[in-house]
Amino acid sequence: MSVAITRRNLLRAKINPKQALLPPWAMTEQADGFFSRCTRCSECIQSCPESILEKGDGGFPRVNFRLGECTFCGLCEAQCPSGALDRRQGSEPGTQCQPWDYVAEIQSQCLNLQGVVCQRCADPCESRAIHFTPRIGGPALPGIEPDLCTGCGACVSSCPVDAIEIKADQYSQ
Repeated sequence: MSVAITRRNLLRAKINPKQALLPPWAMTEQADGFFSRCTRCSECIQSCPESILEKGDGGFPRVNFRLGECTFCGLCEAQCPSGALDRRQGSEPGTQCQPWDYVAEIQSQCLNLQGVVCQRCADPCESRAIHFTPRIGGPALPGIEPDLCTGCGACVSSCPVDAIEIKADQYSQ
């Protein structure tokens, strides 16, 4: 998915802006996808029980995992009047597609990588995608199993140093 440089980002010298995380079931695969269908009505933002959806650039909804995690309840998709969020997109009749292709990624500022013992990110991870490999003479090394990670973001808000980012899964594209 390519990102168009907006005038705002150009004037702020953000030539390669960080890709906004779209709500679950955002129609990104079709030519008439999310950005052409979304009316920016904020119905999805108002219906999110976890309050993790907010207005982003251009008024489009985006996910902010620093506010909490996505429980994949589907209320945002159910309230979307334009069809920009659709859990049936590209799937066989009677089936549902995955909410998104996001996975967690541990950054270099992780406390364990800096020699400080911390495992706060693993506690809220229901899918147990975060694991720690013991090592002699230091804290265990963190790792993420991409096949288990749902991209729910539960680990992001629990990290005391913001060392976890949710990104598009490079292996699923």
